[in-house]
Amino acid sequence: NNNLNFYGKPFSIFSKFDLEDSISNKIIDIFLELLNNFKIEKFSFVQEVKNNSLDDYLLKNKSKFESVFEDSIIDLSLSEKKIINGFSKGHKSSIQKLYPELNYEIIDFNNYSKNQIFEMMNLHIKVVGKRTRSLATWQENEKMILQKKGFLIFVKLKNEIISSSLYTHDFNTGTYFSSCSLRNYFGQYRNLTHFSIV
Repeated sequence: NNNLNFYGKPFSIFSKFDLEDSISNKIIDIFLELLNNFKIEKFSFVQEVKNNSLDDYLLKNKSKFESVFEDSIIDLSLSEKKIINGFSKGHKSSIQKLYPELNYEIIDFNNYSKNQIFEMMNLHIKVVGKRTRSLATWQENEKMILQKKGFLIFVKLKNEIISSSLYTHDFNTGTYFSSCSLRNYFGQYRNLTHFSIV
């Protein structure tokens, strides 16, 4: 199918200000124009709806959406204490446990080595048992890092990568994009991916 999305995920718009409905509708019109011009069958787009107006939105727009979900957004302009206070009790508990034998390595455009994204790809193949994404999409992820639009976090036990996460970002927002971990370590290290996100 000829689909338009953001690397398999819906497009999202983050703004420092609340967008007026007219602006949101104009953005959707631009996507609809792309659909017509390039014969795109479907595009994926996330629209934020406040909790207090969700029921009303669902009634008015029944045929316009495929799913409804809740997302967690962290305001990084807050102090670390306020951010952690906003976490759930379980999340707070999980990040308090430290494992000194694990090394968390952050890789961005400053310390990225060519083809390093393929270390994450190989870990993903090892976990899933097959390749689920084309090589070209991994190369696009590499471009994100080199263009200062993404970074990796590797969790290493000795010299073995046991977990890897990819994050995308712009000047205002950062988004958890994808991760993979060797599942046999979940029992031993209960916060393997939680700590990467924090």
